[in-house]
Amino acid sequence: AFVTSGVLKGILPRMLELLLAERKRIRKEMEALDENDFMYAILDASQLACKLLANSAYGMCGATESFGYCPEIAAMVTALGRLIIKETRDIVVAEFSPERGYPFRTKVIYGDTDSIFPKLCSLPGQPRISIDDAAMWGKKMAAFVVAHFRAKYGARPDNVLIIVLEKVFSKLILYAKKRYTGWKW
Repeated sequence: AFVTSGVLKGILPRMLELLLAERKRIRKEMEALDENDFMYAILDASQLACKLLANSAYGMCGATESFGYCPEIAAMVTALGRLIIKETRDIVVAEFSPERGYPFRTKVIYGDTDSIFPKLCSLPGQPRISIDDAAMWGKKMAAFVVAHFRAKYGARPDNVLIIVLEKVFSKLILYAKKRYTGWKW
């Protein structure tokens, strides 16, 4: 049975909180560095390691050979992830549209377990969206989605949902699910 963290905070939530807090701390530290700095590369690898460990905790729950096998948790995480990604996609497309006064139409061209790839489509007769503008709009989209979920579910300390703009591609090739390459800005 599942209990709330007010009754008992489990090992998995505590572990994920630590990993995600460490990833957030590292990403904050990276902001002060130049991307060409050697220390930036070390910190980037460290924050990606935290992300990998957090994601593998979920995988452990779904792997039948794992000591942490718990199909109920794996199914719950998958279902919740699907709902969050679908809602994120829907609100980004609905909000960031010409009908709301934006100078572009948003189309989500890809989404998986932890991300969406919105494409900003210039309107007829309007100039093409620049990479700098795409980055600015991406940050606004992430902030909008965070505000939406906080308004809907409350800003609780146990809410570890983190939504950020991670990268902007000027060119992108989608090969298959979770397989893509692009020209990163």
